[in-house]
Amino acid sequence: MHLRDTKRVGGPERLILSLAKNIDSTSFRLIIASFVDEGSENELLSEATRRGFETAIVFTSSFNWTEIFRLSFLLKKNSIDILHTHGYRADIIGYLATKIVGIPIVSSAHGWAGYPKKVRVYEHIDRFFLLFFDKVIAVSEAMREGLIRIGIPRHKVVTIYNTIDLENYQFSDNKGIREELKVDNRVKLVGTLGRLSPEKGHTYFLESAAEVIREYPEVRFIIAGEGPERSRLEELAERLGILQKVFFLGHRRDVERIFNSIDIFVLPSLSEGMPMTILEAMAFGKPTIATDVGGVSRLINEKTGLLVPSKDPSLLTAAIISLLKDPEKAQLMGLCARKRVEEEFAPEQMVKDTEKVYLEVLKRGSTGFCVENR
Repeated sequence: MHLRDTKRVGGPERLILSLAKNIDSTSFRLIIASFVDEGSENELLSEATRRGFETAIVFTSSFNWTEIFRLSFLLKKNSIDILHTHGYRADIIGYLATKIVGIPIVSSAHGWAGYPKKVRVYEHIDRFFLLFFDKVIAVSEAMREGLIRIGIPRHKVVTIYNTIDLENYQFSDNKGIREELKVDNRVKLVGTLGRLSPEKGHTYFLESAAEVIREYPEVRFIIAGEGPERSRLEELAERLGILQKVFFLGHRRDVERIFNSIDIFVLPSLSEGMPMTILEAMAFGKPTIATDVGGVSRLINEKTGLLVPSKDPSLLTAAIISLLKDPEKAQLMGLCARKRVEEEFAPEQMVKDTEKVYLEVLKRGSTGFCVENR
């Protein structure tokens, strides 16, 4: 069972769905579970159901012990052999539930936001719990070394890079976003996608946008995503005098329409694991400009995009302008990016490596404090 605390489908969720699609169904039965408030919608479970995957609901409660027992009941009811968690809440609740039923637990570490303060506290608790997991999957070598530094035994940490299922990412002439925004096809669109939180670096994206617009006033910028920083970012865009040239799209399910409409993708993050949004941009044949953090350099090279330091809007500006000035170079980068994804980031290896982790922890087993290992 995969457990993720989410209401929407982002990078980690698409990875779970890809694994569910490509795992060896003759050897593994996979269930996707998530925390759900009664009466609310959960995009991950809805999408999983639409694709024909098994799902399970852990109804939420203000009293977390209730969630632990609800999850342990689901694990026993579905005869789960391994719980695979994603994110701090799933890690903490999941670990305690597996100790009740006595099964192994694996976590995928996608990265920590560190914001706001309440989340930062939970993430510190999460790091402590991860010390006792049977296996922790890091999505990049940088993430792996970080996990080892916080005390997780080296033999428990394995790197499995994010991958992407190319069947869902096809080139298209669909200019729906441009029509929606009333932007002419000749206008260059520079876009970024991601949660609007401090670690994603949108402040620097806007500061860079203001500089680019001074030189190229016809260029427009897109910010797709929702989060606690939205109102502050909109105020910043207004102070910079570019609010009319920056489109805040909010949370979108039609990411394929966005990628097919933009000319350049930018990821200005301050920290990352192995960002799925870059893989998606590459899959759609878009040149990418990204900050050199986490596992980003594993994805972007001189043929597929440009790397810049984090927190440096001037260098980010220079990179954007260099691609605006040379559209042929930008287009070639996009084509090389698509080819690299096809050759190096197809899901088969990720699935095989994950299956290997499952077999390893099953062989070793895990003993809970309430019942003996089955």
